[in-house]
Amino acid sequence: AETAKGEYHQAAIQTMDRICRQAEAALSYRDLSEQVRAVCASNRRMLSPRDGLRLAWAASAVDASFEHESPLIVALAKTGQVGRLISQFRPQAPVILGVPTQDLARQLLLCQGIFPVHLPQLQERTAEGCESTTTRLEAEAILKLIEVGK
Repeated sequence: AETAKGEYHQAAIQTMDRICRQAEAALSYRDLSEQVRAVCASNRRMLSPRDGLRLAWAASAVDASFEHESPLIVALAKTGQVGRLISQFRPQAPVILGVPTQDLARQLLLCQGIFPVHLPQLQERTAEGCESTTTRLEAEAILKLIEVGK
């Protein structure tokens, strides 16, 4: 990364990008996910019932994505915790995560594989808010799916 500041910074960044992509391609995401699951299972006693439920939901979403070779995982989160947990299990599929605030969306950009979408309607608790959220999230998922399928 030090050489990315030098005279040939573009070439250095392109080389780092190529190395990272090759390293990511060499990973077995399913094996990595199973290793994370084993660690989580050994620490399950320390979780609250609510956190245990979130962990189970996240693990199930990732398992289903592997089982069905899903090109994308789509989820909603008010606090971002579910998104962080899904990311922890290292799914191979990118995750479109609807969140209620832009601040939370920015924070979740640090999680591997998470593509947050700001959906202010998530703060509403009305049928109309849910319907418009679903429509927007579906549109974002379709756009991401098209991008992934390039």
